[in-house]
Amino acid sequence: MKLTDVFVKNAPKAASGKRAEHWDSVVPGLHLRVTDAGVKTWRLAGRLGPGGLLRRVTLGRYPTLSLKGARELAEPLAEDIASGIDPAAKLAEAEAKAKEAAAAVARAKDGTVERLWALYAGRELRGKRRTARKMEKIFAKDIGPAWGARDLLTIRRSDVTRLTDEIIARGSPVQAQRTLEVVRAFFRWAMQRDEAFTNPIAPGYRVARAEVRERVLTDDEIAAFWRATAPLPPRKERRLVTMSGAPLVAGALFRVLLLSGQRLSDIQKATDGEIVGDALYIPASRYKTGRPQTVPLVPEVKAILAALPRVGGNPYLFARFGTTPFQNLGAAKRQVDAAMVKELGTLPEWRVHDLRRTHRTILARCGVAREIAEQVLGHALPTIEATYNKFKYEAEKLDALKKLTALVMRIVRDEKAAVTALRARGPTS
Repeated sequence: MKLTDVFVKNAPKAASGKRAEHWDSVVPGLHLRVTDAGVKTWRLAGRLGPGGLLRRVTLGRYPTLSLKGARELAEPLAEDIASGIDPAAKLAEAEAKAKEAAAAVARAKDGTVERLWALYAGRELRGKRRTARKMEKIFAKDIGPAWGARDLLTIRRSDVTRLTDEIIARGSPVQAQRTLEVVRAFFRWAMQRDEAFTNPIAPGYRVARAEVRERVLTDDEIAAFWRATAPLPPRKERRLVTMSGAPLVAGALFRVLLLSGQRLSDIQKATDGEIVGDALYIPASRYKTGRPQTVPLVPEVKAILAALPRVGGNPYLFARFGTTPFQNLGAAKRQVDAAMVKELGTLPEWRVHDLRRTHRTILARCGVAREIAEQVLGHALPTIEATYNKFKYEAEKLDALKKLTALVMRIVRDEKAAVTALRARGPTS
């Protein structure tokens, strides 16, 4: 009989324990099998060539596979069977192609650069507020518009060079290098998630040298900086930012950065529990080198920390409210800059990290040996030395910080003779 859509739709269940088969006269061998549970399956039967073995193959279930679709699929297979060709291989190939197409659709939906970047940023950049902000800005400006909708697996080395070349063409070679570093970090993460993805960036590839800053505060700027970070009168201190100077918390943070030589996040996120005796112990989990760092506290730094207001329930040394460390450093620095300009007349641009470079330069002026100065800053030792030299230099670091603090205090008090003498002395090896 010629099967119709109406008949196939309304075909009754088979008797209990039985299976009914309804054969189609349009495509020989095509039939609909119906079970006693009402499950309907399209099947094809035929002999492999004249007098050959009977071959039965399953095409698919109704209604996923319609009558029209079953006929279109069965017709070439019936011809193959009549010619003696087993259709199993062709059906397996068709099934594999269908699975590959479905995987491609899923990958196009879930494996786009934009979606994976959101996943990367949410997992890997969480808690890295400043780094996250910079990387998100770079992604939004160049990476997202170029690749956002693309499958990550389609990104090639030529795409990377094209992206960086376009950034260089608009006159931003340093930005091109920064973008490359963001892409490199993102791709390294992606490689760990999917064995199908290979990082297309060649090892050691770079497009420009990173900006190397040389800004160091002069003695006059150090003196002005110290006065600009002085605690404000209590009435003004209630305001986060005032017309001159900086709030107590921000001013104290600035001063400790200069006197300790540590990175901003290391001091900004320091907690009460990390102060043990006369030192600040920064755990490896927070330190850039992945090793713990001990920062001896000179009396001047201990006095600054002792004067900080304590916020109930907040573990951080530098805090104003809630349970987080002090954050509004940008606004506070603008007020410090304004106070310094008011005193000096002009002030070349400087960044908070320049305090660390200034600290290192003062250590050299104080005659502190290079290896001790590098230990104070927490720089990693060369590989061989780090392997065999496990000395902590605690006493030497404390002595170096005392010398630095003494010189800073002389600069602040404008004791020019003492400062000049130290300048003439110069660093020692």
